[in-house]
Amino acid sequence: MKRKMHKIAEQGALHPLRLGRFTASMAGNLFSKPSTIGYKEAIANVAFERITGKKPEGGFQGSYWTARGHELEAPAVECYEIDTFATVHPGHFWTCGEWYGASPDGLINPDGLFEGKAPKHTTHMEYMRAGTLPSTYKWQPVMQMFVTDRNWVDFQSYHPDLAPFRIRVHRCEKKETELTKQLALAVEQVEQIIHEMKEAA
Repeated sequence: MKRKMHKIAEQGALHPLRLGRFTASMAGNLFSKPSTIGYKEAIANVAFERITGKKPEGGFQGSYWTARGHELEAPAVECYEIDTFATVHPGHFWTCGEWYGASPDGLINPDGLFEGKAPKHTTHMEYMRAGTLPSTYKWQPVMQMFVTDRNWVDFQSYHPDLAPFRIRVHRCEKKETELTKQLALAVEQVEQIIHEMKEAA
C-alpha cells in the first residue's frame, strides 16, 4: 500500500484527505462489538464522508480537556525532548492507500513516533500507577505504525504538576495482522452501506 505524508499548517488541524478514511484515533472503536455506538458511528461516519465529501454534523466539537491538551502540547513536547535528548518533528497527516490515515503528534527520526496526552490529574495518576499503555489507546499506536510504516511509538501522558508517564510501543506483526483484518471488514461494511444508499436513492 502506498504511504504518504501530507503537510498541514497546524498540528491537530483536519486535513481534507482525512474525510472518508479510517484513522488511527478510530482504531479502538473498530475493535468494539458491532452493536456498540462507537463501532456503528465509525462505520457510518466514513460512509457519510465518502458519499457527501463532508464531515458529519454533530461530531465532537471539543471540550475543556481538548482545549487544555492543545495548551499543554508545547510544554509536553519540550518535557519529552529535555528528558530524552530527542527532537520531535511535526507529525502532519499520513495516508495509507485509499482508506486509511493517521495524524501522529510527532515524528522522531529515523523511525519513531510521538503520541502525547494531557489528561486530568486522576487519569494521569492511574496511568503512572499502572505502568502500562492505557487500554483506551491500545490500537491507536498500532495503526499509527501501520499507516506511517514506522517501528515504534513513544506514548506520553503529561501533567504540569506531576512527573510524566512514558511507555514505548514497538511494532508487532501479530497485532498488525489483527488490525488489518478488522480494517478490511470495516471497509467492506462501508462499501455495502454506500451500495445500499445508491440503490435506495
